[in-house]
Amino acid sequence: AAAINNLLHQEEVQRLFEGFVPAAVVAIESRDPTPAGHSGRVARYSCGLALATERAGSVAGPWRDARFSRDEIMELRYAALLHDFGKIKHEHRELLLRPGSLTAEEKRAMAEHAVSGAAMAAQIRSLRKISEIVLAHHEKFDGQGHPRGLKGTQIPLGARILNVADAFDAMTS
Repeated sequence: AAAINNLLHQEEVQRLFEGFVPAAVVAIESRDPTPAGHSGRVARYSCGLALATERAGSVAGPWRDARFSRDEIMELRYAALLHDFGKIKHEHRELLLRPGSLTAEEKRAMAEHAVSGAAMAAQIRSLRKISEIVLAHHEKFDGQGHPRGLKGTQIPLGARILNVADAFDAMTS
């Protein structure tokens, strides 16, 4: 009886978690002027890239040894859906909605959405694993990204994939 109750409790927690993520995406996208569906598209592109790198054993460079388990692809999906989680913070809304280019100081403030999002994700036990991907999703392979200026393979593979998917969606939508 205890094992059955434990299993039912775990299933309920999983249902609550699976309900939270879409609700969080709605909240994120309500505060962001990017085209609707951005997070979902980035999640689809990220998972597609992860699966493609899995099949591309002859790819040269930092993607060659990419191998993703089913759980890692699900983590990447959640990270992609919640990569802009930090944009929920009030001070970012003004910058997101303001027309024109951002100043250097405003760009630094916007860069903080990765830090804020990772910190919020880390507070939710089921999301702790994805917080590093969320934190690093604006790092660049040449070290010119943010927030930590990671370079090359210092950047988690999931964050590199998410960065490509995020940039692709921004350019095509």
